[in-house]
Amino acid sequence: YDEPESASEYAEVNALSDQFEAVKNELSPMLADYPALQASFNNLKHIVTAQHPDDATYDKMWKDVGSTQLTGSYIYCPQYQYLNTAQQRAYYDQEDALWWYGCCFPTEPFATYHINSPLVAARAVSWMMYDYDIDGLLYASVNNWGPYNSDGSVAFFDIWNGYTGGTPGDSILVYPGSEYGVYGPIGTVRLENIRESNEDYEYLWLLENEYGITDLSAYTNGLYEGAIVTGVYDGQTIDPDGDGNTDAVSIHHNNRIAMLTKLEQLSVAQNGATQIAPGNEGFVRGQKIKP
Repeated sequence: YDEPESASEYAEVNALSDQFEAVKNELSPMLADYPALQASFNNLKHIVTAQHPDDATYDKMWKDVGSTQLTGSYIYCPQYQYLNTAQQRAYYDQEDALWWYGCCFPTEPFATYHINSPLVAARAVSWMMYDYDIDGLLYASVNNWGPYNSDGSVAFFDIWNGYTGGTPGDSILVYPGSEYGVYGPIGTVRLENIRESNEDYEYLWLLENEYGITDLSAYTNGLYEGAIVTGVYDGQTIDPDGDGNTDAVSIHHNNRIAMLTKLEQLSVAQNGATQIAPGNEGFVRGQKIKP
């Protein structure tokens, strides 16, 4: 359910949750011969792009929700900015899972994938997810080359010669390759940066889960202080010291080099063998998931 805006729409989400559970209960017995698949199926939840109703920082989008609570098999998926403070993140401590998303909002100084944001903003997303136990990221589209019309049709435009949408780069991470004789999409620098951000998550996961290192500050030049990479982000705010990101890139780079150096040392000590643990069949928030 996308962005419920009132208590009545929250009630509608809850009704849909009941229907979702009924369908699962009907289909689950058909998977009895495949217990692992059945267990995974039974654990399915639907995503609701909304923040917790106890959060007092509502903007106009959710102003009428009040204290209405969601019920059933759902996963909260607020926008980045609604997980900015420790208090905001604490509202989700009792949830089984937590996702987040960005679209045309938020904009700077929060993390974004927008063209007019510094690349370090997108690069920090996976670090934030690891810090704050965020299990998934929702992104609406990677090739939104045209606005939707009121009749449901899409008016495509020449993305190479003029962007007529809203926030630059929103929901556009690939471009049509026909302009350059390529059959298929062409990836952006931003997309490559997102991939490298995901790789950073893998390094963090390896240090903690493969080698048992839970205090990462000693292996990231002392800058990884439990949950904050000083100078890169604080909460969801990029460039917390307000210096225009002049040091954020170098600080991130130095942290990454320190992590890779430690991983290499640990790997050599184990004769270069790095065995990834089996997949997580059901996890609890606070336990890092396998990348």
